[in-house]
Formats: sequence, C-alpha cells, structure tokens
Amino acid sequence: MNMHHYAKWALLVGVLALSGCQGFGKGNKVTVTPRAGQPVTGGTALSAPTGDGVKGQLTTCLFEADQLLKMNQEKYREPVNALYQNIRQAKYYASVAARLSAGNTDTLTPMYQYKVNDACNTVSQMLLTELKQGNTVMEANR
Repeated sequence: MNMHHYAKWALLVGVLALSGCQGFGKGNKVTVTPRAGQPVTGGTALSAPTGDGVKGQLTTCLFEADQLLKMNQEKYREPVNALYQNIRQAKYYASVAARLSAGNTDTLTPMYQYKVNDACNTVSQMLLTELKQGNTVMEANR
C-alpha cells in the first residue's frame, strides 16, 4: 500500500470504529487527547494504522467532551457540538472516500483528520483549563 492508502485507511478505521461503538446521542460523548510523539490519527503514513489506537483516542476525546458538558453545559455546548459536527462530516467522507479519485483523497483525508483532531484538541484544552482551576463535575452538580 502507498502512503495515500494508509492515510485513508487510518481515517476510515478511526471514524468507523467510533461510529460502531459510540452513538451521537446525549451521554455518549468522548474526547481525543494526543499522546507525545503520536498523531491523533493513530498511524503514520509510513506504518499501518492500528484501529485500537484511533478508537481509544476518539473514545478519550468524546469522554472529555462529556466531562465538559457535565461541568457547564451552557458554556461548552458550542465546542462540543463543533466536535460532533466534524465527526459526522468525517464519517460521511469515510463512507465515500473509496470511490473518490486519489487526487481528491490526498487533499481531503488530511483535511478531515485535521478538523477532528483540532476539535478534539480544543475540547481537551478546555477540560485541562477547568481541571487546573480546580473545577470538577461534582462541584458543578451541587
């Protein structure tokens, strides 16, 4: 497989793994936190993607999003909605990517990976800020 196919499969595995184990309804949210030296997509262009890594990172991403909503639903509704919109768009793209030209997927795959990663990183940073300030879910529910 060439680099183009690895990137496409990394996105497909990640989005489909997420959609297979997580619904988009209330209470089924998670977040992706990148690990040092490891892209959020779970694989690199030079190595085969691992579905468990991508699935785990997306699960973490959605979990963090859920925690933000539990802390302050009104304050964090917009960035969490943006995360889910990006995931829905990537899921659709993944469903049609195999039938697109190589030129299109060479451009679009990294774009969708970036959009999901960026939304997850935004949520992750917001949660980090809340936790650094000493805010917790239990305090928000009092």
